[in-house]
Amino acid sequence: MTFYEVSVNGQLQKIKVLGENGDFFNVEVNGKTVRMRLKNSVNARNYVLEFDGEIFHAEVEKASNGVLMVKSAGKTFEAQCRRIFHEQPAIMSHTSKTITAKKTTNNLRSEKGVVAAPIAGRIMMLKKSVGEEVKKGECLCILEAMKMENEIAALDSGILKEIRIREGAIVNKGDVLAIIE
Repeated sequence: MTFYEVSVNGQLQKIKVLGENGDFFNVEVNGKTVRMRLKNSVNARNYVLEFDGEIFHAEVEKASNGVLMVKSAGKTFEAQCRRIFHEQPAIMSHTSKTITAKKTTNNLRSEKGVVAAPIAGRIMMLKKSVGEEVKKGECLCILEAMKMENEIAALDSGILKEIRIREGAIVNKGDVLAIIE
């Protein structure tokens, strides 16, 4: 099961993908289950969506910082989505003491290879680049939180496929920082 938090015009929506049946998805939005499908994509920006039999046309444009501008029925919505993770990665402080972040209370499962922020803070330094080989426990970046610098460690060994942050970026707990394959 996949869980998301979607902010629409600043209002947080909790979304759970319950399952797939053909081209339909059963989705729970703030506790209410709806059946939806993406009927077709006219092009990379225009979509036709169906929610419980009701048809919606939407034009989607990417804005900065992962924000989507969605236009539908003459209204414009600002949307931002992030997947929620259950297990947070271990962080290593500069004292080399390993600290395991607490699990979130929503009992979600993290995905293999995903490195998520264990706490909110500011990315002070990137230690690795896309395409580099990393070993489990190796420092990927430095995250400053509450005036302490924390090394964010790789949970798995592999190749660093994506880095989704930059130096100076502010991240929230659970934000995806990197993907390792």
